[in-house]
Amino acid sequence: MLSFTWGSSGATLQTFGGEKIALHVPKTGLPYFDALRLYGAIDLYIGIREDVSIRDAGTTWIVQSKTRRGDERVAMALAAVKSGRKPLADEYVLRLREMITGGRWEPEEFTVPIGGAVQGVDAAMQCGIRGVAALDYATLQTSQTSRRECQARIALRDAVLAYAGKRRTENFGSISYLPLFEGPVDLGKVVSPVRARGKVPNVVCGQALILLMLKTSLFAEGYQERLTGIAFTTTFPSQKAYNFSGMVDIRSTAIGRMKSSLLVSHVHEVLSTLISRAWQSGYEALQPPALAIANWLMHPSSKHLGSLVTSQEVLRRGISVSGNLVRIPTFFDSHGVDAAKEAFEMSYEGWDGDYDAVRVFARAVAQAIYYARMRKEQKKGDEAQGKAWYDEVTMLRSASSPQEFFNRALLLLEQGHREERGLGTETWGHAYDPSALFASLKKERRSSFEAFRTLFRMYLIQESKPYRGEATGGSQSVTETVDVPDTFSEERSDSE
Repeated sequence: MLSFTWGSSGATLQTFGGEKIALHVPKTGLPYFDALRLYGAIDLYIGIREDVSIRDAGTTWIVQSKTRRGDERVAMALAAVKSGRKPLADEYVLRLREMITGGRWEPEEFTVPIGGAVQGVDAAMQCGIRGVAALDYATLQTSQTSRRECQARIALRDAVLAYAGKRRTENFGSISYLPLFEGPVDLGKVVSPVRARGKVPNVVCGQALILLMLKTSLFAEGYQERLTGIAFTTTFPSQKAYNFSGMVDIRSTAIGRMKSSLLVSHVHEVLSTLISRAWQSGYEALQPPALAIANWLMHPSSKHLGSLVTSQEVLRRGISVSGNLVRIPTFFDSHGVDAAKEAFEMSYEGWDGDYDAVRVFARAVAQAIYYARMRKEQKKGDEAQGKAWYDEVTMLRSASSPQEFFNRALLLLEQGHREERGLGTETWGHAYDPSALFASLKKERRSSFEAFRTLFRMYLIQESKPYRGEATGGSQSVTETVDVPDTFSEERSDSE
């Protein structure tokens, strides 16, 4: 008869679900190869569990959880990558467990060539002429890469871990990647959180989309702060492109600094829509905006923000394709969040100006452009109105001094007010504070005016909704646009 007492329950349940284990996976310096080995160690000794803690100790990954029972998976992985009789499977399996749990990785005498089961473990590891192999003419021939001198080789233990980690690899276009997490995570929810299919024109666009998809999906589980980046390798055809690998630290990107799930999902929708059409025939004009968004997302500097704003002005104007005016939502059109302010703060940290004053002023100028310029072009259609809007935006963008900028903006307000008496008044919500605007400018610093003008342009895009027909009392209505469907297919994967 089974006896149970509450006093001894702690000791009885201590090993429930497996004994506690700590894995030590030293890094080699190749981020994607290291990520494969990390995932491989977790898969072989822990599995997909909810109580896994991952820590990046600099030169080593340390993973704490409860271990699987038995080493059958390790033996299977060893058999898949090993050739020959040595080492003996039983002895090597025990040795590998001792190394990975004890953190004492001894020199490895057994190696395996890159290829077969361990093909594609990292783009940096490619077969070819290396070292003393170049001294032999036979090895200089391209058909001789099968010779031992021309083969890249890795330690057997690394091959076992990398082979096991390959089954956790995600692929998007010509990029293979693995998300990196730190802290306590439920691997059943964060491993393979999305599966997407599609083509990406370049690596920067692909990296931005991958990070956006990952963070969007992780918001639902509450693990968005655990994502530290992605390790990736490219898989382009070797005859057409050069392959490379690396790691993207999400904390250095704009995506990592976004706190709102609404903004992340909106930016993902805009960028994926652009990329899905920009490299199709007839839509080439969408390529610069797509690249500008991707570049700023990966490197949110003030220089890249300026290019981003210019590209969004082009999208707000609209692009003519086969006689149709295509208008895609801009980066700054996210509902429920001030996307312009969030983006500006990422590129201009510590700016002490008045955001509300700039936004109200931009709203007044936006409607002034409509009444003073765009309404006269109504009979010519939406494309003519978009051009009228963009011409005025270009004039404001090219202003070289605060005086020139405000002279142009105030002229628009005066001319717009002449057409509609409510424009520029408190009734229409245009009661901007001139003193707050001037206080946001530091006369002794040229960069201060550039920052102010950039923020104004961002708010001007946000406040300049497409118009249709007569707008009275400051109301705005959205024009009809050509839908640009998103060709990327995404779906949540079941926990394995």
